[in-house]
Amino acid sequence: MIETLASVQLDPLLALALAIGGLIALVSWGRLNGFIALAIAAFFLAAVIGKPLGDAVHSFETGFGKTLAHVALVLALGTIIGRLMTDSGGALVIAETVIKKMGPGGLPWAIGIVAFIVGLPSFFGVGFLLLLPVVSSLAQQTGRPMMSLAIPMLAGLAASHGLTPPHPGVMAAFAEVQKNSGAIDFGKLMLYAVVLGVPLMLICGPLFGMWLGKIVPGRVPASTAAPTAAPATKPGFGLAMITLVLPILLLFAASFADGQIKKTPLGVHPFYTWISFAGKPLTAMILSTLFAMVALSWRCGFSRQQMARSVEECLGPVAAVLLIVGAGGGFGQVLRDTGVADAINAQTKQWALSPLLAGWMITALLRFSVGSATAAITIASSIVVPGAVATPGINLELLILAMGCGSMFCSHLNDGGFWIVKEYLNLSVVETLKSWTLMITSMSVVGLILVLLLDAILR
Repeated sequence: MIETLASVQLDPLLALALAIGGLIALVSWGRLNGFIALAIAAFFLAAVIGKPLGDAVHSFETGFGKTLAHVALVLALGTIIGRLMTDSGGALVIAETVIKKMGPGGLPWAIGIVAFIVGLPSFFGVGFLLLLPVVSSLAQQTGRPMMSLAIPMLAGLAASHGLTPPHPGVMAAFAEVQKNSGAIDFGKLMLYAVVLGVPLMLICGPLFGMWLGKIVPGRVPASTAAPTAAPATKPGFGLAMITLVLPILLLFAASFADGQIKKTPLGVHPFYTWISFAGKPLTAMILSTLFAMVALSWRCGFSRQQMARSVEECLGPVAAVLLIVGAGGGFGQVLRDTGVADAINAQTKQWALSPLLAGWMITALLRFSVGSATAAITIASSIVVPGAVATPGINLELLILAMGCGSMFCSHLNDGGFWIVKEYLNLSVVETLKSWTLMITSMSVVGLILVLLLDAILR
């Protein structure tokens, strides 16, 4: 067995602070890949606490594998659906239809709603690049300040990315809860995410954007990249919406079946097995992906070669995200196996914080420190969930959403999303801090308030 490198065993919380500080330095100053930085931080943590490094490697590998077992397939399938929606023009059809229906007066609200819908299956960056030309064009046509329309778009995308499956941070937290306690309903998680996400987007998007447009009016980008070229025949609004919400409908159907039709006087309902199977997260995503491939290719006239190219091209970037998510799970497993997670839970209990507030706070601190929302919620769930599941009356779905809100906290110069917003919206660093950072931080705080309100209502 490999010996520890530390001759003196440090206090677990001090060791964690040093590991997080080193992680920040490696990512921000050293520009090291997040996956490698997380692995180094995990091994350093084990070493300074006095744990054998061989055991730390085993813990990291175990956590990496367990996390990806629940996340990788769902995330990859969600990415495929998002890419097909983009390549077919379905996402733009939804955007144009909703904006047209709501009229000029409701333009900021329409953009926020569209961004939330488009963000359900798409990564933040994909949805941003897809909708930016639409928002830029509308700002020019209407004469509105650019930021009054860009902020609702950013809020809608951020709400979807931070709160709704199958986005990686939420899925990593779901996997952690499922690993520690099977008492969680995926359909209910999705329902609560929408119930919280829509008002959160409306409060911090259109309303905030109206005020912010006067403070930081912004400017229409001089050269806005056009959206992905769509085929001559685009899908209709109905088909595009069905493709987008089909996995949600399947998840809701399974949740309803669990509560309403599982049992009959004669035993298990004959349709329950099939509904439950179709509503499993993985099955729902597989069925929805197959539907998207068949329906959109048929409607848009995609050849098999075009369809295969869309699928293959979108899966490459997923690998980098999966490595970060898996490494976050590995880091979390090291926290548990070295006793650091227990020390943090003991400390938060002394503060008499509810698990929802503790989950938000720890995730927010990690988000501010590390920069990556996905890494923050993945690590935080490893710290918070093992102790939280034993709390009487805890709502595990809302615990995940509280951490999701924490993962939005204070995006600044160490976050890639900050620089995407700055560069594509042609803002200065100060303007980006005044607009994007202020908006996303307000979403984190308002989201926590909404989570606590919903928890009080459900009790």
